Amino acid sequence: MTDEVAAWQERRKAYAKPANRRFRTEDARIKPKPLHPTTQ
Repeated sequence: MTDEVAAWQERRKAYAKPANRRFRTEDARIKPKPLHPTTQ
């Protein structure tokens, strides 16, 4: 079983692609709007 898992991991690492992130630091600093309206 250990050999099978190791072989699976090696195949997976061989086909690994870098993450395509579109999230920037500037976007992270924007304060989100409240999810629910407040009743006043």
